[in-house]
Amino acid sequence: MLVVRFQGVEEVFRTLGDNLDYELHLAMEEVGIMVATRAREAHGFKNRTGELERSIRHEVLSPGRFLSSSYQSVVAIGDTRYGEYMEWGYQGRFAYLVPAFESRKMAMTMRLEMAFERAAEKSPSFAGL
Repeated sequence: MLVVRFQGVEEVFRTLGDNLDYELHLAMEEVGIMVATRAREAHGFKNRTGELERSIRHEVLSPGRFLSSSYQSVVAIGDTRYGEYMEWGYQGRFAYLVPAFESRKMAMTMRLEMAFERAAEKSPSFAGL
C-alpha cells in the first residue's frame, strides 16, 4: 500500500479563498460599473430633468466570503421615485437596466473568469507541497 500525504493543504485553500474574495469583489465592482454606465449612456427615455440618469448607480451586495456563500451579487439601480416604473412600466419601452445588462453579458462573464484566473495565479500551488 502506498500512502501519499500532503501537508500545508489548509494554507493553500485559505490563501486561494482570500484571493478569490479579493478578486471577485473587484470583479463585481467592475461589473456593476459596466451595467450602470451602459444604462446611463444608452437609455431610451427622454431625459427631461436628468434626475433618473444621474441616479443610476451600482452596489455590490456580498453576504460574506465567497467560498462560504451561495451567491455574490451586484445591483444596478435607478434610484428615483419613478425609476422602477420607467424600467418595468410602459410595456418595457423605456427599460434601461435590463438592456444594459444584456448588452454587457459577455464582458461580465469574461471579467468574472479573469477574477478566478488571477486568484489562482496568486495562490500557492500544490506542486510545492
